[in-house]
Amino acid sequence: MIIAARVLVILILLFAPWAFGTTERWSLITVEILTATAAFLALLGYRYTSVVAQKGVLWNWSWGAPMLALVVYMTIQALNASYRYQDATQSLIPLHHVSWLPHSVDVATTWQTVAKFLTYIAFFWTVRVCFVDSTQTRLLLSVVVVSGFVMALLAILQKLTGTTDLLWVRTPKSGGSIFGPFVCRNNYAAYMNLMIPLCPALARVWKHEAVRKRQKSHPGYIAYIMAAVMITSVFLSESRGGMVVCAGLIAVWLLIEFATTMRFSRLVIGLLFCFLTGAVLAYLGREAIQKRLATLEDLPRLVSDRQTVASLALQVFHDHPVFGTGAGTFVRIFPFYQPASIAGFYNYAHNDWIQYLTEFGSVGTALLFAFGLGALWPFVGQAARLFRGSDSLNGIAYICVALVLALAGVGLHALIDFPLHIPAIGLTVVTFFALITVRTPERLNLSTSEPLNL
Repeated sequence: MIIAARVLVILILLFAPWAFGTTERWSLITVEILTATAAFLALLGYRYTSVVAQKGVLWNWSWGAPMLALVVYMTIQALNASYRYQDATQSLIPLHHVSWLPHSVDVATTWQTVAKFLTYIAFFWTVRVCFVDSTQTRLLLSVVVVSGFVMALLAILQKLTGTTDLLWVRTPKSGGSIFGPFVCRNNYAAYMNLMIPLCPALARVWKHEAVRKRQKSHPGYIAYIMAAVMITSVFLSESRGGMVVCAGLIAVWLLIEFATTMRFSRLVIGLLFCFLTGAVLAYLGREAIQKRLATLEDLPRLVSDRQTVASLALQVFHDHPVFGTGAGTFVRIFPFYQPASIAGFYNYAHNDWIQYLTEFGSVGTALLFAFGLGALWPFVGQAARLFRGSDSLNGIAYICVALVLALAGVGLHALIDFPLHIPAIGLTVVTFFALITVRTPERLNLSTSEPLNL
C-alpha cells in the first residue's frame, strides 16, 4: 500500500506542473482524486511499516495544531457566510450570519478553497508517511528535479521557436505571457526557482556517496548542468521577479558552498558555472533580457495598476481586519473596490501575502504563519552549523537547507506575484514542508561525522 501511495505522490508532482500548472478545473479535480487515493492507501499501509514506530511522523503539535485550527477557521467562514455570489447579476446576496464569528462574503468560493486546502493537507500527510526513508526521499527529489530539467529544456526550445502555444499544442484561452507549460511566465520562474537549490544539494550528496563507495566518478556534475539549464530558462522567461529571486538563490548557494567547504577549487567551479551560464544567456537572449532588466528600477511597483491593486487589497483588509472576507474571496470582493481607472479582471492581488491577509484577516493569517514557523523552527538553530566548514555533513541536513532556501525564494516572489495560488507550485511547496518537518533535529544530527547515506 505504501509503495502504491509513493508512486501516486510522484505521479501527482509530475502531473501538476505539466498539466499547465493545474490551473484548470479538470486538472485540479484529477489532482484531488489522486491525492485522496494516495492518502487512503497510505492510511491503510502505514500500520504495516516501521513508520508508526518513529515518533512525530504522523503528528506533531508544533505544525499540526495551527494547521487544524486553520481548517476549522475556514470551515466556520464557509458555514457562517455573510453573502452568496450570484453569477447572473454578478452581485452578492446577503445571508443571515453571526457577525462576531469568522464569515465569508461568498459561501461557494470559500468551500472550494476549503476543499483545495484539505487536498494540500492530505498530500502533506501522505508525503510525510511515505517518504520517511532517506533513500525514498532522494528518489522523490531526483525525479522532480529531472522533470524540471526536461521542462526547462522544452521551455528554452519553445522560446527559440517563438511559439505562442503551450508546449506547441495548446492555445491559452485567456492569453497570457506563456512559458513552458505555464500560462504565466512568472509562475514558470517561481516553479523553476523551487527546483534550482536542489541541484547543488543532490550534487554534493552524490559526490559523498561516490567517496563512500570508493568510486572515481559520480553524477554530481550532471546536477550542476541541470541547474545551469534551469537558471538559463528562468532568465529567458523574462520574469523580472523570477530573475531577481534566481540571482539571489545563486548568490546564497555560492556562499553556502564556500562556507561549508572552504575550498578554493569549489569556489572556482561555482564562478565558472556562473560565467558559462551568463555566456549562454548572452548568446540566446541578451537583448530581451536586458530590456526586461532595464525595468527593474520599477520593481517596487512593477506596474502602476498592480501597485493600485495591492493598495486596494490593503483597504479591503482595513475594512475587515479581524476575520477577513473569507478564504478565496478576493476575486469576489475586489470588483467592489476596483476603480474605473483600472481595467481588467483581477483574480489575484499580485501579492500573495496581502491577499492572505485580506481573505483570512489577522486571525487566519496568524494561524498560517504559525504553521510555517512551527514547521521550520527546528532548523533555525541547526542550519547555522552548516557554516562551520565541515565536508562531512549529514546529507539530509544539506537537502533540508536546500528545501528551506527554495521555500524562501518562492516566499519572496510571492511579494510581487501570486505563485502560491498556483496548485502546481502549492503542491511542491507542501511537499518541501512535509520533507522538512519529518526530519527531526535528532535525525538531522548536523554534527555527525558519519558518511552520507541519503
